Order: sequence, then C-alpha cells, then structure tokens
Amino acid sequence: MGEIDKDALIATVVHDMRAPLNACLMSLSLVELKASEPAEVLRSVEVIRRNLERQAALINDLGDALQIVGGGLRLEREDVEVEDIVEAAASAALLPDGVGVDQQASSVRIAADPERLARALETLIESVAADAAAGDRVVVSVDRSDEMVRIGARVADRTGRGAATGRRKRPAMRLSVAGEIVSRHGGRMTLDEDSGAIELPLSS
Repeated sequence: MGEIDKDALIATVVHDMRAPLNACLMSLSLVELKASEPAEVLRSVEVIRRNLERQAALINDLGDALQIVGGGLRLEREDVEVEDIVEAAASAALLPDGVGVDQQASSVRIAADPERLARALETLIESVAADAAAGDRVVVSVDRSDEMVRIGARVADRTGRGAATGRRKRPAMRLSVAGEIVSRHGGRMTLDEDSGAIELPLSS
C-alpha cells in the first residue's frame, strides 16, 4: 500500500485526529444544550463514543507507524483462527450509519499477530465501506487454497441505487500501516473502489 513518509505521517495524524476531536467537542456542546432531552443526549453520547473509538484506533496505528519508520516493529505471532480475526475486525470497524457486516468465514488457522492483523482488516473493512449508504452490507469472506488464505471484503449489491457519486477520503496513514503489517506477515493487501482483500500464506 506504499511506504510511510515521515512528513506525510505527521500531516495525516494532525488532520485525522482533529476531526474526531472536533466531533466530540460539538457533541458535548449539544449535551449541554439538550440536557433536558434524553433522546438528544443519547445520540450525542453515541457520537462521542464512536469518535473516541476512532481516536483510539488512530493512536494504535500511529504507534505502529512510528515503529515501522524506526525499524522496530515486531510481530507477536501465535497460532490463531482466522474466523476470530474476522470477528474482532468486524466488531471494531466504525462504519457509516445503517451499514452492517455479514461474515462468511470458514475455519482456517495461521501463525499471526492477532491484534495487529485484526486492526489491518478493520482498516480494510472501513475503507471498503467508505461510500456505503444506510442499508448496505459489507460482506467479509474467507477462502483458502493449498498455500494461501484470502480474506475478502466487498459492499453488497447496490441494485436500484447505483454506485456512489462522491468518494469519501480514505485513511491514508492507516492503510499504509495496515499494508505494511500484512506485508510483514508475508502477504499483501489490495483495495479497489468498493472491495478489497488481504492474502496471507498459510505458513505465515
């Protein structure tokens, strides 16, 4: 997915962390204004929660990015079930309102760093779903061959609505980190307009 440039990394981090912080501050202001309206308060609290989760993900990826740039990133490999990686990533992914995930995972075991690989897949799922609309589903599937396992993610058929007309910006830093993590597992990550995949050797 491309090497990580230090200057670009700093600029991206500043931009990507400012957006969820501003969203939290605006939501807190709404909580203060709508304190007597429980439904409005709950909606604002949900916005705050989602954006704090997004900031936490950015901080985790920033830590990995700095280790990658400094040459100190080490994978903590263990024998893991790919289905568990898919479950963790699907549960953590922050998707547009009304967009869900359908899992079609089969049983495959590999040697991998489960936390980092799940974050890489989480980033892929979020990027695939960047232009999805309410009612769309992101389908995550697992297929294996003699030597490889492929974790694919795609937006389900948009029949009757057509393709998205305006593309949202994808998280460049997070994609670079995810791609590097997959590469260090001996695999590769690909991403198209509304689909993507992580391919890993079974002996990774």
